[in-house]
Amino acid sequence: MPAPALSIVESVFIIGTMNGMGEFGNLIHDAMARQGINGKQLADRLNVSQSLVSDWIRGEKKVPPSPDMLRRISTELHLPKRTILEALGYMDVGEEDPDVSPAERVLVPLIRSMEWDDDSLFLASGHLRLLADRKKRR
Repeated sequence: MPAPALSIVESVFIIGTMNGMGEFGNLIHDAMARQGINGKQLADRLNVSQSLVSDWIRGEKKVPPSPDMLRRISTELHLPKRTILEALGYMDVGEEDPDVSPAERVLVPLIRSMEWDDDSLFLASGHLRLLADRKKRR
């Protein structure tokens, strides 16, 4: 069963202040862990080499994947395209976007301004998932 897609606010917890290929690699690594897949499995799904996926994860590629590949990564890892673009530094969190609610425009800068230890981040992420589940049931 695939992991649920992330909301904009949850994405902030994952990417923090990411803005480059190293951060993109961290995002890919974390998404693979959430999906319970390894680099070979992702490579097979994307029809690329395992060494390319490994290079992404280690941040060793200087040029980001093509737009088509970014769409495929988004689909396979259930990551919003926006999250990927933010990790690569192409978009700022909270930048005007019709998919961002007014509440998220307020919460995103607040969340980014706070210092999070692992326990707090885990608890906050759990609360966000509960809220998202409640919203879906309505």
